[in-house]
Amino acid sequence: MVLTGAALIPHGTMILDPAMEGLPDGAAYLHERTMEMAKEISALNVSLLILVTPHGFSLEEDIGVYLNEQAKGTAEWKGTWKEFEVDTKMSHKDARQLLDAWKAAGIKSQGMNAFTGETFPLAWGEVVPLWFLQQGGFKGKIIVTSVPMTRMRDLS
Repeated sequence: MVLTGAALIPHGTMILDPAMEGLPDGAAYLHERTMEMAKEISALNVSLLILVTPHGFSLEEDIGVYLNEQAKGTAEWKGTWKEFEVDTKMSHKDARQLLDAWKAAGIKSQGMNAFTGETFPLAWGEVVPLWFLQQGGFKGKIIVTSVPMTRMRDLS
């Protein structure tokens, strides 16, 4: 695997619909910039994207690697943004290779398989960046990883 680039993509739902009333200042600007970023990432024509989410399924102390071959969910948060959906293929093979490489390097990580290989449920923390990437034309394979719960404990 060769790293082509890295990007920080916002994951807050308030940037999904800049026309919604009551949004914080800057939400429309973040929407436009995130859409531009998604198009730039898509233009790189990378074959694999690794999404790291701080708001997904988290293990207590290890990095989690989603191993299902399909993932799906909405950006629903507090009863809104349900219409923003993602249904995407995941790369089980590449996720397994990444997990094996991390373990060989001594990086605390574990694979996570939801519902015995059925569709992995996604929520807003994964859906928001993936929705923008899909809107921006990204067609490559995806791996989702999550940061451990200890990230919050270690910050205090």
